[in-house]
Amino acid sequence: MIDAVAIANQFRAELQAQNASAMDDLTKRWRTVEAALKAEMEALAFQMSQAKADGQTVSESQLYANERYQALLVQLQRELAKYNADAAAIIQAQQLSFASMGAEQATAWLRYSGAIQGSFTQLNSGAFENIAALARADNPLALLLSNAYPETAQAMTDALLSGLALGKNPRITARMMVNDGLATSLNHALLVTRDQSIRASRVAALQQYQTSGLAAAYMRIAARGVPVWPVWRSMARSIRPT
Repeated sequence: MIDAVAIANQFRAELQAQNASAMDDLTKRWRTVEAALKAEMEALAFQMSQAKADGQTVSESQLYANERYQALLVQLQRELAKYNADAAAIIQAQQLSFASMGAEQATAWLRYSGAIQGSFTQLNSGAFENIAALARADNPLALLLSNAYPETAQAMTDALLSGLALGKNPRITARMMVNDGLATSLNHALLVTRDQSIRASRVAALQQYQTSGLAAAYMRIAARGVPVWPVWRSMARSIRPT
């Protein structure tokens, strides 16, 4: 009897290993963004800390009137645009790889089940490119990644105001701006990477079933022991036609 769960676990482990490598690459590249913005964030934190020490009230509206703050936002947008371009290239490459692995997974299940007899049509590299494009059709990567900017700018501003309110040393406040604010974009990029890549794998597997003409339906299995969206848990074990 075929152990479908064992096959799924094997492929999931391969996907996770490859995804971990991509995330490591994205995180290493992110250090250049932090390095480019660090000095300006420290300078702004020192300036606002001194203003508070002089008896001035520092509010969000006053920050928006500050030239150094505005310059930081411009620099933030510029650095994120460069990073997002690199991230998009990494994600697109991983989508192609995940699509290939998704098709391989579907083929393995068909082969181990004994469904494959004689000639068999395998998806080609051109199909994988179409699948990767389909996976992001409604949400272009550039748009998905750039959507993080407003939230990142706000989180960075909140961290600055929080550090000032708590009377933190300006260097500590600047560190808060990096860890609690700037990291918002990195976390978003990592989430997009995982979501888009897994989607490409899932679409490729389904298309391989459809192309083969050997599968009438498929069953989605949710992983155990890891956080899973409630909607996926609700769909697990249900039978769906190909």
